[in-house]
Amino acid sequence: MSLKIRFFAALAIIIFGLGIGLQFSPLLAIQNIEIAGTGDTPQEEIRAVLREETSKRRLLIFPQTNIAFFDARSASAKLRERFPIIAEANMERTLARTVRVRIREHTKTMILAGLTEAHYLGEGGERIAAISEEFFIYDETASGTKRLITDIRDDAKKQLPVLFLSETKGEVSAPLFAAVKLLGVELPKRAVPVTAFVYETTEGKLIAKTGEGWSAYFDPARGNLSDQVEGLAAVLSQEIKDRKSISYIDLRFENRVYFK
Repeated sequence: MSLKIRFFAALAIIIFGLGIGLQFSPLLAIQNIEIAGTGDTPQEEIRAVLREETSKRRLLIFPQTNIAFFDARSASAKLRERFPIIAEANMERTLARTVRVRIREHTKTMILAGLTEAHYLGEGGERIAAISEEFFIYDETASGTKRLITDIRDDAKKQLPVLFLSETKGEVSAPLFAAVKLLGVELPKRAVPVTAFVYETTEGKLIAKTGEGWSAYFDPARGNLSDQVEGLAAVLSQEIKDRKSISYIDLRFENRVYFK
């Protein structure tokens, strides 16, 4: 065997040995997982998912307990899959054998409530997190058949609009989500104290219930919803002297407003 062949064979053995040594070296074992940016996602549950990921081998060979072989991209995808409220999970591996995780959660825009369950909705109307039943109380006006969520606020401490649907399995349609989002902003500006929204699928009627005991009926599919809001404001200021005397205001008909 020539000297050159011996040299390259020895070099290959050394590189292979170093590779094996690096894989199992305690000097490269992950020591810490630092998590920041969480709000509704428990940090211990995030750590549990990451520990589960480190128990797997990368490419079926390399141990992910080793900081050099930890698959940050796969771990980030797993966190977003396990916790829909997580929008981004950025990870950084440091020389101090620490994995730093920076979480960004979806913004909560609305609450979707059914007869037995409720969820936070994200920026696009998607369900991002279930709401614990400890926040539910029964709505007395519904004879105990419907659950109402009270005083659930987002991270900015503002009240979130609540939308009731009899069936909450599917996603909220884009037009309905946009309508509730708009009304949730515009009605309070006009001194209309909305407590919840109820959508009746058969009639396509969106009901805004108020704390004053009356309701406003809107049609999200008809024309510009802002015009219906302006119509409501006009009726309240010009036609109705005592709000406690009415039960509803119907704004679903073009150029006409009905109230009783």
